[in-house]
Amino acid sequence: MQQVLLLDFDVRHAEHVVKALATIFCQTVVRADLESALGLLHEQKVEVVIVAPAPGEDWIGVVEAIRHEARQMDSPLHIVCLLPGPYRGPNERVYAARKGFTVIYER
Repeated sequence: MQQVLLLDFDVRHAEHVVKALATIFCQTVVRADLESALGLLHEQKVEVVIVAPAPGEDWIGVVEAIRHEARQMDSPLHIVCLLPGPYRGPNERVYAARKGFTVIYER
């Protein structure tokens, strides 16, 4: 069972994501703010971090903070950013690929 950290500022959205992840046997811990999410990275073993930014939020800054912490960890960490749709072209995905994380657009 994979350990997933979900950084989501919207409680209702987080509930839906947790239910979806449970169907693929992921154990998910939810945090609503970046500071507590970064603290959890040092307290628990996490394989995946999912960032679901609030609309209009600087999601790149949030992901960069997580990437900075991940580089200091012993085991690799996969980072996924869930962006609200609609798809706006390849710019975000190209940026993510260059930086080593994944962008997924929600419907």
